[in-house]
Amino acid sequence: MFKTHSPSKQRHYADYISFAKKETTIEKRILNIIPLITDGMGFMTYILRSIVIIHTSF
Repeated sequence: MFKTHSPSKQRHYADYISFAKKETTIEKRILNIIPLITDGMGFMTYILRSIVIIHTSF
């Protein structure tokens, strides 16, 4: 599934994982993004939706 994403989407996911320093954080991030990848959602779309949810909850 990952290979079907555009190179920019692949890079966003890879960057998100690689910026983590602790092994436990890396593992958590991988587990969190697997459903996004299988659903075909881009990482930036996920981030923007998260921001909107946080912003509207105040």
